[in-house]
Amino acid sequence: MDNQKAKCRCPDRYSGDRCQTDVCLNHCLNGATCTALRGQPICSCTDRYEGLRCKRDKCNGFCYHDSKCEILNGQPSCICEGTYGGSRCLRDLCDNYCYNSGTCEVNSVSNDRKPVCHCSSPYGGERCEKNLCKDVVCYNDGVCESLDGESAQCSCKPLFSGTSCLDDLCEGICQNGGVCFDNDGAINCNCTEEYGGRYCDHAKAHPDECECKHGDCVYDKTSETKMAVCKCYFGWEGPSCEYKSCEGYCKNSGTCSKTNNKLKCSCTAEFSGNQCELKKASEELCEHLNCGLYGICVHTDGGDVVCHCNDDWDGSNCDQPIHGTADEQKSSDSSTSIAVAVPIILLVIVIIIILGIILYRRRASQYQGFQHKRMKNGGGATNVEIGNPTFLYDQTEDDDGAPDLLDTGFNLDPDKPTNFSNPMYDTLYSGGPSASSSLASLEEKKENLLLKTEDETTPLNPNDGEDGDPNDVDPENPKESSPILC
Repeated sequence: MDNQKAKCRCPDRYSGDRCQTDVCLNHCLNGATCTALRGQPICSCTDRYEGLRCKRDKCNGFCYHDSKCEILNGQPSCICEGTYGGSRCLRDLCDNYCYNSGTCEVNSVSNDRKPVCHCSSPYGGERCEKNLCKDVVCYNDGVCESLDGESAQCSCKPLFSGTSCLDDLCEGICQNGGVCFDNDGAINCNCTEEYGGRYCDHAKAHPDECECKHGDCVYDKTSETKMAVCKCYFGWEGPSCEYKSCEGYCKNSGTCSKTNNKLKCSCTAEFSGNQCELKKASEELCEHLNCGLYGICVHTDGGDVVCHCNDDWDGSNCDQPIHGTADEQKSSDSSTSIAVAVPIILLVIVIIIILGIILYRRRASQYQGFQHKRMKNGGGATNVEIGNPTFLYDQTEDDDGAPDLLDTGFNLDPDKPTNFSNPMYDTLYSGGPSASSSLASLEEKKENLLLKTEDETTPLNPNDGEDGDPNDVDPENPKESSPILC
């Protein structure tokens, strides 16, 4: 027992000395389920894959011509596109199928995907093999056309009608030498100068007697007084022939209605358009087109089918708005309003600023500060002035830019008195006008001057108030007021 080693017996799914290896780990692919038998992995594949490890896709390369592959009952199956068919979409079902230039399409609505022919006139039949106009005769340049691929009739030129275009619509219509002509599918007459009206059956009046926009001014033959009236051309009505009429407006048996002088056609199920002029195409023919909510699939003159869009839409599928959506229109209107308003606001602000500057300058000129006015001696005598640079800093300057402080040519006249005494000063400090003859000494005058200077530091009038302004004058005792220096 001591010489024997332990050995592991593993379940089917695991292997290794200690059963540490899972044989199914990452073995099966593409969602397959793994089981083990005697230590070997076995894969159970999904429907689409096959092989020992479910690696191969059954649809890979199975279908042709961009067809879609799917699994049915465990086997690949193709869903063909376009005109192709067969189990693997290899065969073109429309190849040489339609005759006489017929157009082939595969009916995808049907599960069996059969080709369908759309024949051009005058052919019909399942494969456009029949000439439907073989036994139809058209006169007066009429043309035989097939209507639905099963029957045919004559399409007549203007001024003719009938099964074989034998009926002349102009016969007996125009009177008094008028010439018949076609006017957008309706009969009109080209009259002589003397006659007017749609059929030239009224004598013309003078153009000044009535104003007709789309008609002739003629005398009403039913009136005894030869009253001038307007006789409107085909498709017009009103007193002056100014309004469109419903006459001949709607095509292909459409019904016309008029609201606020605007015409509208109600078309039959086979036709569409503003005047019912467009023939609707079948759902099979229009299957490859997506005209959406704003268009309808119609036939063209060449036999093709296209989307005819409503008035406000455009594009091959009628999915492009011509004038933008409602939100885009509101945004555009808002942007336009802002673009107009901003310059106007800025202009108003600039005008207000300019007016403010003008008013400020006018008021400043009306309330200028005090300016020094020079005095002139009477009698034209020369004025002698001693200038004060501080006081006259803002006054008129001479040519050199400096204030004119003193006349440089000034000379004292020896014949005139030279007494420059100050009477006010003499009154306050020297005892009056006779101070010039006073015997007081120079020292006494200085002492009096010092005493007066000390008195200026205290209020002279106790009733001056809190400010104690020394310049205030007491009306009862003017002598005790502060001195006025000159």
